[in-house]
Amino acid sequence: MEKYLLSIDNGLTATKAVLFHADGRQVAAALDRTAVINRGHFSELDMDRLWSGTASCIRSVMEKAEVKPSQIVAVGGSGHGAGLYLLDESLQPLGMAITSMDDRASSLVEKWRQEGVSAYEKTRHPVWAGQAVPLLRWIKLHEPERYLRIRKILSVKDWIKFKLTGRVTTEPTDASNSGLINLATRNYDSDILRVYGIEEMSQCLADLEESCRVIGQVTEEAAAQTGLLPGTPVTSGLFDVVACALGSGVYDRDRYSMIAGTWNINSGLEPDILDCGPDTKCSLFADSDHYIYVESSATSAVNFDWFIENVLFALSPAPKDRRDLYGDINQGVARIQPDRSDPFYLPFIHSSHLVKNIQAGFDGIR
Repeated sequence: MEKYLLSIDNGLTATKAVLFHADGRQVAAALDRTAVINRGHFSELDMDRLWSGTASCIRSVMEKAEVKPSQIVAVGGSGHGAGLYLLDESLQPLGMAITSMDDRASSLVEKWRQEGVSAYEKTRHPVWAGQAVPLLRWIKLHEPERYLRIRKILSVKDWIKFKLTGRVTTEPTDASNSGLINLATRNYDSDILRVYGIEEMSQCLADLEESCRVIGQVTEEAAAQTGLLPGTPVTSGLFDVVACALGSGVYDRDRYSMIAGTWNINSGLEPDILDCGPDTKCSLFADSDHYIYVESSATSAVNFDWFIENVLFALSPAPKDRRDLYGDINQGVARIQPDRSDPFYLPFIHSSHLVKNIQAGFDGIR
């Protein structure tokens, strides 16, 4: 009987389920667009809606490939880094999830910068607004009742793993990208939380499980929702930037990864913890021998999606299928020389960590 591996990726543009043959061949894929709700500095999504979309993708990809549940030998996942997915004492979503594009904590981050509040020597992460650390502090200051109800702190893929297995876990690549890990010890460090005034959150951190480890099996309830076989192994997974770099062949310092996804992301590996510029983040890699260095900003495909939804679809009485629309856009772009384009677009829909208060906009429209 043929064997298959199921991969899940929960991005901020879409959730994908991809089925691979055991020999590495991609067999089928399914996609569900991520329903991110953007309101000013807030960027959130419904956790239950995300799970239902993921479950639908899993069912759809198995139907496309005409694969029996018993042929899937394992499930693994990745997802967007940072953000905040909170559970209450009943292990239910504690409000809306906060995405990594959220900017509500930017003034708090700036205040810390001015006052010299930093755990950078331990985390090797310049604090930025979409991370768990400033978001938790923001909730403590502005939503104290919600803060007191926090019982578990997760990333997006950890929420999906929990729904599949019933186990609350995270793994080192996501936790380090969230600013929660001492890179030298590869573990949580209560001093980091103390620096930022959220030390009580140490008891809410999920158990760390290495990325390649099987952390649980698909439950009966999850099987009924996804079509998977109860007992199917589920692995710990990876932060999507690490997964993308590894999947594209970056496993030593001789190769680099450039990603044009929801975010623009450039990354490379080093065997040591190095001093680097203030805009470069260092996270744990998939193995224990390397660290991944990342420069990123929310200035990539998130802008393309905004343009399609708010300009092309909004102004068209009969919007086309997205695939047809993409083809028309590609043809139009091919006809224009960049130096002949008068309007210039600034891609800072979700602001920028490079320049304070910069926003998206068009220049040169008359």
